[in-house]
Formats: sequence, structure tokens, C-alpha cells
Amino acid sequence: MPDSLICKDAEPELAPSSRSSFPWLILLAAFFLSRVSFLIVGVLQRDYSIFLAPHEGGWTYAENSLIGIWTGWDSGAYLSLAVNGYEKSRATADIPLDGFLPLFPYLASVCSSRLEAVLVTGLLISNLGFLLAGITLYELLEPRWGRSLAFRSALLLFINPFSFYGSCFLTEGVFCFLLISAFFFGQRGAPLPCVAACSMLAVTRMIGIVLAPIIIASMLYSRRIRGIKLLLCSTALSLVAYLPLLAHIMSIRQQTGEWLRVFTIHKIWGRLAPEGPVSSFMAYIQANLAAA
Repeated sequence: MPDSLICKDAEPELAPSSRSSFPWLILLAAFFLSRVSFLIVGVLQRDYSIFLAPHEGGWTYAENSLIGIWTGWDSGAYLSLAVNGYEKSRATADIPLDGFLPLFPYLASVCSSRLEAVLVTGLLISNLGFLLAGITLYELLEPRWGRSLAFRSALLLFINPFSFYGSCFLTEGVFCFLLISAFFFGQRGAPLPCVAACSMLAVTRMIGIVLAPIIIASMLYSRRIRGIKLLLCSTALSLVAYLPLLAHIMSIRQQTGEWLRVFTIHKIWGRLAPEGPVSSFMAYIQANLAAA
């Protein structure tokens, strides 16, 4: 047999069953074991303060202490919006909540507006979103970079300490899933799912407003659209992606009379009183840099 027909270093192919089950079983185990680990750390910290000194300014929002471990800080704002809506929360909250975007509190209140049901629903949505984010990340990376790198990337997403926030009553889990999904569909050349994911990104976290047109332009560029056509198509699809955000801005405007309140309200969190959205944004950045 000619040497050219012999593949000396060929890596043996996995059987179809092994190929389909190998990464998923380990990734699922890593996800659930890491959540259990975070829960154990939370219980030990809550009952014995063995990791950090007790923080008098911290807060929780659940009577059930095991659920309360997964709440804190901005969880109160999202809980208020899910239970009361923007208008009522504006009258009862210590600070205005108009700067918080609506997708996550809306999803958390789909089943019921009762506090306990909202908490459980929101936590289920966060965990499901974060789990799907890891699976989608694997599918995004595997065709180009191979199974090994895709698997390690998804595994690291689940087991790194900051992944705790992906399971909290916060937007991180849902946002992570939507962001990776937008890139996934963009890479696959599927404009409708990509634009849909971008539109939801823009009503989940403020950074999603900036990322949406970048992801859309990247998708179009990968489909060999260049020059002025790329600019026009990106602008058109970005405007479509911003429709849910524009609807939210108009809703807040009807309630408050301010078109840019969703953005300018951030000056309160910056502890400054600048004028205009650009100044508000700079004040917000300065306050976060000072806190860091």
C-alpha cells in the first residue's frame, strides 16, 4: 500500500453515541455541581461568616434563606418591577427604577405577580438561561476551533467564581444566553434569529444597546456584505432590533413626560447631577471608577 494512503497520526473518531453524549454529561454535571458549591459557600458565609466579615449594608429579598442567597443588590429593583411595574415602583422605591430595563422582570412575572412566585420563576429563568449559554457557547466554538477548546470554554464559563451571578435573581444569566445566541445565529447566517436576540439584548442590559449593531454588522460582514451596503443593511436591521427598546422608552415617556429618562436617570446612581445624556453617562463611568 502506498505511504500516501497511510494516515499514521490519525486521531480515532468517537462513536456517534460518544460524540453526542460526552460533552453534555460533563457540562451538565459541572453546571449543577458548581451551583451546589455556591449554595454551600453561601450557607457557610451566612451562618458563620467564615469567608468575609459580615457586611451590614448587604441585603436579601427572600424569607426563605436558601433562596435569599441568590438575591441581593439589584435583585430588589427587579423584584419591585416584576411585582409592581414601573409606575407603582416609581412611587414606592427609594430611588427611581426607570433605568432598569424590562425584559427580565417581565419574564419573572409571567406566571404570577406574587413575590414568592416571581422569585422562583426568576431564578429558574436565570439558571436555564445560563445553562443554555454554556451549551450555545460550545456549539458556537466547536465548528471552527474544535471540540476540545469548545468544551473547555463552556466548562470554564460554568465553574469560574463569577458564574455565581448567572444563577442569581439578576439579568446576567439571560443576558449571557442572548449575547452568545446572537453571535451563534450571526455566524450561521440566520438574520431573523440574530436580530431577535439583539432586540432582546437591548431591553435586558444597557450594554446590549451598544452591542446589538456590532453583532449585526459582524453577521453581515461574515456574509461578504461590504462597503455602503454593509452600512445601510446594518442600520436597517439595527433599527428593527431597537423596536422593543423604543416601545419601552415611549412607555416611560408617557408615564413621566421625559423621552430620555431611561438614560438620564443613571445620574442618580452616579451621585452627581449633570445635564444631558452624555454627561450622565460620563458621571456614571466616573462613579464606578471611583468605587473600584
